[in-house]
Amino acid sequence: MRACGGALAALLLAACGGGTTSTAPGGAVLSFSASVRVGGLCCLIYSPQIAVDGNRVFVGWIEAIRYTTYTPLRRSNDGGASFPDALSFGDWTRGDQDQLRLATAPGLALHLAWEDTRGGTCDPFCRGARLFTTRSADGGETFAANQPLPTAGAGGEQGAPALGAAANGDLFAAWHEGNGAGTAIRFARRMAAGPDEAPVRVDAGQPAVPAQRFPALAHTTDGRVAVAWLDARSGKSEVYVARSLDRGGHFGIGARLHPEDALVTDRAGVRLAVTGAGRMIATWAEQRGGRWQVQVAVSLDGGQSFTTPRPIESSSAGDQTAPALAAQESGAVYLAWQDSRSGADRLRAARSRDGADSFEPSVLVDSPPSGAEGDQRQPALVVDAGGQLLAVWLDFSRPDPGIYFARSAR
Repeated sequence: MRACGGALAALLLAACGGGTTSTAPGGAVLSFSASVRVGGLCCLIYSPQIAVDGNRVFVGWIEAIRYTTYTPLRRSNDGGASFPDALSFGDWTRGDQDQLRLATAPGLALHLAWEDTRGGTCDPFCRGARLFTTRSADGGETFAANQPLPTAGAGGEQGAPALGAAANGDLFAAWHEGNGAGTAIRFARRMAAGPDEAPVRVDAGQPAVPAQRFPALAHTTDGRVAVAWLDARSGKSEVYVARSLDRGGHFGIGARLHPEDALVTDRAGVRLAVTGAGRMIATWAEQRGGRWQVQVAVSLDGGQSFTTPRPIESSSAGDQTAPALAAQESGAVYLAWQDSRSGADRLRAARSRDGADSFEPSVLVDSPPSGAEGDQRQPALVVDAGGQLLAVWLDFSRPDPGIYFARSAR
């Protein structure tokens, strides 16, 4: 197992140690189907991901077996009622795989990116990892040869890919890349037909290479691209954002997305999404006074400016962490997160019908068995063409733990 998987170690300790409805304003009800087990080995799984194309649902995750990490991928052809198909997309003969990400251009391609050490070694500091991509144009039946994403110069470790699939089949990718002097955010576009474009640095106006990590990516149909990331230039993690007006050819100077706040001691899990009207939503978790809360901010100008962040939901107890975000063209926005207000971590979700200006009361995505003590963790979300919310997560609250799936009612 890779020594850099600190999140995995924490997950193992938490996991192995031990569909609800809610009426929203106007009488609307957000509800979820009975959950379906997708797969996974207890205590050896993390970071589930999901993508959808028509009635096909793709779920991937990281799995550790005999000190090596792999990236299983399963497919449902019935909208998530079952996941019988195990898909093979990579060369797993040597090295570790991590940080799998999925993206779909509906009716065109399924894109995958992941961190891979086949070209180097993962020593205790995880040096030598590269990002690889592949695509399937036939719903996962076959995959193109694995291709590395280009490095910015003399190499260095790449990690934490963020993907966006354009309607024409182009792939947008952002990642962090380090070379010993620091870590910076890079961006590249892979054309559906044609050569790779050279990567660009997202925050090119920063003269020294700061500690920039874990990017999120969103793009609009008119060619605007925004990348947000966690930035430690001030000595603690803050959310920065930069945008491009030419489909990622050039980016402006990065700026802090939120006001300066001395009471916030840490931030994590930044995510971006856009609605059909071009409204951009950002979310992340921040620690204040020893507690974590999920925050939401909205941009009406393609990421140039954002509203003052606000908590997704106030609670008198527990932490809110690991936010997941999805939006649809109609303006509906969905958020899910880990919530420990009841003691153990449980998944809660909230819906906005007005582009994240307001949210309905949150609901539990899934009700664990009576007396269950294990956690539910790390949600991932996507909205299908019919407007239904699809969710996957790690579930250790069940007698048969693993990766679970549920969908919302229409």
